Amino acid sequence: MIKGSEHNEERCAASYVAARIGLLSAIPVLEEQLQAGLESPHVEFAFKNLRCSH
Repeated sequence: MIKGSEHNEERCAASYVAARIGLLSAIPVLEEQLQAGLESPHVEFAFKNLRCSH
C-alpha cells in the first residue's frame, strides 16, 4: 500500500461510501441491526470489509 497518497485515500473513501450506500439500500435492516447493537457475523463482516486498510 502506498502511504500518504491523496488519490488512494479519496478512492478509498469514495468506495466506502458507495459500498455502504449500496449495502444499505439493498439490505436496509443492516443499519437497524448495527444501531441495535445486535451481534451478527454477517453484518460485522460486511461492514469490516468496507473499511480501508492503510
